[in-house]
Amino acid sequence: VATINSANVVLYVADYWGSEANISLDISMLANDTSLYWENISAVDETFEKLEGNTVYYNTYSVPTDADSVYLPLDLTLIDDWYTKRDSFYVNNGFTVKKSDLSDGLIAFHTLEYSSTSNDLRPRLRLECSLSDTNDVYLKDSTFFVYSSGDMQYTESSSIIPDSLFYLSQGNIHRAFLEMDNIRQDTLLGPTDLLNKADLHLVMDELSTNINIEDTLIYLTARLFKTDYWEDDSIEYMYTAISNIIDDPSDTIKIDISQLVQYLISNPKDNQYEGLFFYLNNEYNGFNILSIDPDKTELDIVYTKVNNE
Repeated sequence: VATINSANVVLYVADYWGSEANISLDISMLANDTSLYWENISAVDETFEKLEGNTVYYNTYSVPTDADSVYLPLDLTLIDDWYTKRDSFYVNNGFTVKKSDLSDGLIAFHTLEYSSTSNDLRPRLRLECSLSDTNDVYLKDSTFFVYSSGDMQYTESSSIIPDSLFYLSQGNIHRAFLEMDNIRQDTLLGPTDLLNKADLHLVMDELSTNINIEDTLIYLTARLFKTDYWEDDSIEYMYTAISNIIDDPSDTIKIDISQLVQYLISNPKDNQYEGLFFYLNNEYNGFNILSIDPDKTELDIVYTKVNNE
């Protein structure tokens, strides 16, 4: 016989971006309504639309941002409900985790997909129990783990981005688009001029750029975008150029975009190649943010002047 003495949800910290010593998290329990069982819904937006109005605030926890893992205590009555109520009218839909405020910090936890033979960092319920025999004689204390059976995340950005800078970030994703249709003008390159090189130099605003010192493989990707209207949802991208590795806000980002510029120049307007699209590599992971100063951006073009015949 096992008597549960304490229960904690354990979440393993994957990364943190920001300057806080602690981050505040709100835990809300989902209603035990079978129709809300979120794993039966494939569309993420639809899932959260249903769940948002069916949660009950449970508790707020202050989590240290430098910790490897965090423990969120749960009431034993709740655990007993989860364990004993298994009929068709009661479903353990779990709980939601949200930041309590609009601070700039971002924290990431490992999901149930993170498991290996050497390091298992899946979310779990940790149960501290006292074991006794059938005569209620105490035997020993033991720890049991119940692993999460499903998880999901949904992000809505509340950040306000100044118009004076281009922001590129991971995790809380930001991308940049530069419309460059004017590059087709004859004043830049004549119809018979030969493009040899086009190097783009981007300078970061150091005060609003944040790079994790442990991330050593950050780079910028530039692609050509093509669409009827460049802000349309149907936007398409093609061709790729990659920058140098970025590990310091004082670095100048350099990208050889010769191929992209050549396509912009060579293709007629009705092909709808409009400009350049920039994003950080591995943008669904990490919390690095680069702020580009447009006023310091330079495009160096080397070409061979050819006389018209």
